[in-house]
Amino acid sequence: MKNLLLVLTITSLLFGFSSCKDDDDPTPEEKVYAIQIMSPQADANFESGADIHTHIVFTAVNTDIIHNIGYRILDADTGEEIEGSVYSEHAHAEGTLEFHGDINLTVNQHSNLTLEVSAWNHDHGGPTVDVENRDTDPDITTETVSFHVHP
Repeated sequence: MKNLLLVLTITSLLFGFSSCKDDDDPTPEEKVYAIQIMSPQADANFESGADIHTHIVFTAVNTDIIHNIGYRILDADTGEEIEGSVYSEHAHAEGTLEFHGDINLTVNQHSNLTLEVSAWNHDHGGPTVDVENRDTDPDITTETVSFHVHP
């Protein structure tokens, strides 16, 4: 009797752990979008006033539509946005979107910069992403690459 009770308890525990879970449901830790920054390359060096080419690939992972995309360039030392370096677009593209653009930055001193690229859905406002939730919200995907600009 004791063995039967033990077997029934273990069996019911196993069924309890394996039921009611759809393996296709994304967990909160899974991001909705994937971002690959193809250019600029990490730790690249540029001269002040030169065009910096951006090539970014956005992919919808747990959704069909890439709703919003954007980037900004930050001073790596202060975290401040570089004036004129913010871009965003209501893309509404299906599957994969390749973005190409050029940024022209003029600096007066050696500058360590970070290109921060994001993709987000409609729930996070219009053309700009909700900065407070950028690192914790699974509906916002952000990738970065650091580079240097010489005066």
